[in-house]
Amino acid sequence: MITSLYIHIPFCKNICTYCDFPKVFSNTCSRKEYLEVLQYELKQKKITNKLKTIYIGGGTPSILNEDELDLLLSSLTPYLAPDYEFSIEANPDSLTERKIQILKKHKVNRVSLGVESTTKRKRKYLGRHHNNLDVISCVKSLYKAGIDNINLDFIYGCKKDNKAIINKDIALIKKLEVKHVSFYSLQIEENTLLGIKKEQTLSEEKQADLYFYINDKLKKLGFNHYEVSNWSKEGYESRHNLVYWNNNQYYGIGLGASSYEGNKRQTNTKSLTSYLKKDFKQVVEEQTKEDEEFNYIMLGLRKLEGINLKDFKSRFNKNFVLNYKNKIEKLKDYLNINLEYISIKEKYIFIMNSILLELLNFK
Repeated sequence: MITSLYIHIPFCKNICTYCDFPKVFSNTCSRKEYLEVLQYELKQKKITNKLKTIYIGGGTPSILNEDELDLLLSSLTPYLAPDYEFSIEANPDSLTERKIQILKKHKVNRVSLGVESTTKRKRKYLGRHHNNLDVISCVKSLYKAGIDNINLDFIYGCKKDNKAIINKDIALIKKLEVKHVSFYSLQIEENTLLGIKKEQTLSEEKQADLYFYINDKLKKLGFNHYEVSNWSKEGYESRHNLVYWNNNQYYGIGLGASSYEGNKRQTNTKSLTSYLKKDFKQVVEEQTKEDEEFNYIMLGLRKLEGINLKDFKSRFNKNFVLNYKNKIEKLKDYLNINLEYISIKEKYIFIMNSILLELLNFK
């Protein structure tokens, strides 16, 4: 049974220099039409069971005006299970107090704010237009409305990043006492503004140094490092994102949205024109058992907890330790292995991709 839903809102007031997600400049007319088509696509899913997690991402979902936001959320609330996580992404400069009241009205209980940096020069480099006062005001308004499950997103690895810049980010996290934090290393893709300008990130060695510095600082604030790029206070892990990392199925609707239903992974069209014509599908891939096993391992080892060996046996009718014996022997210095889990040692988590390349060669 699928119990998770992702909704993509592609509209943005400004295009961030690093963003590679499906997005378009905001237009009131197309927003209204988009929401109508979005609701049509949702109905085509014929969801009959209640959902444990709903996640609205973007783009910038908080760019929707009050009426649009009310319309979107009111169509989703009836799907919620009693014990739910209902998340929305927002920019600090577009999430007003009135919009927060609308979130509360429709049972949204988790908000992820795109902070990216507390440093003005770095925000400009990334194409961000808010300031620190916007972030502080937004978080205080969320607390006032009774929404205390707040994530702050940050980016590190820009060419001039250093520990002094990271310290300012950590200071804001401490000040606001949020329950969840994400730090993503800057990835420069070809079709982004940074990619077009041929910008470079910090060297891998310097990024690793910053990564473990961030980890140390957050742990001292009481955060648990539970996934490569995510830290939370106890009980505040992102339940929706854990659906992805546990390779569980989910619905996805909206421009460029992905879904995993049955043995099929589908990616929607990234053309707004096609989407508004209700021509949703772009790519559909049937998953073999080998594909599922590959994804389960690749995603599961992103978690610091790692792969549950009993669950692996249940899904694939295999003993992981026996089937991957030779690979495990080669990688034993990098792995934690006990009777219940296999995981990558935290001190090697930054080079996870290299470890996965070695482990996931099925030949």
